[in-house]
Amino acid sequence: FNHIYWSENNLPSHSSQPPKEAWDAWRDEHFDAELDAWSNQLTYWTGIFKGHNRIVLSYESLTDKDKGPKDSMRLSLFLRATYNEGTINPAPAFTLPCLWFRAIKVNDQSKTDMFQDNRYHSSGNYEPLFTTLQLETAATKLNSLQMKFGADRRMSPILQNYWEHTVLQIK
Repeated sequence: FNHIYWSENNLPSHSSQPPKEAWDAWRDEHFDAELDAWSNQLTYWTGIFKGHNRIVLSYESLTDKDKGPKDSMRLSLFLRATYNEGTINPAPAFTLPCLWFRAIKVNDQSKTDMFQDNRYHSSGNYEPLFTTLQLETAATKLNSLQMKFGADRRMSPILQNYWEHTVLQIK
């Protein structure tokens, strides 16, 4: 939503937090469609790419200060092994931690929670929240996906983490 708001209002990216009223209105209008789109995209891509032709990385893990550099190494090794015909040449392994830091953390020197949305906003004065019904809907959708992908050793823990985070917000 933030990028949509900045674009529609001709604001620089990561410049300010949109007004709470704008977030609430957008959230309420688009929540179900966005959740369904995310779920459908996850199901589609996991159906297209199986086992050794797929790598699963969560945003939270990729941007984490400890897990991120390791995930960038996993991604590099995956690309190197999958596209060994010379069509993709990942950066040398010894450069990956530095490249990861410059790409992911150069603008994020603060210590942030893995689910925090406002780390770049200079004027963030609220935490964008979801209604109880929206959280319950998301938890139900995540539970369904967890049951569907429960045997997937990479997907299952990510979905479980998302489900737990969602359930803990329900009041």
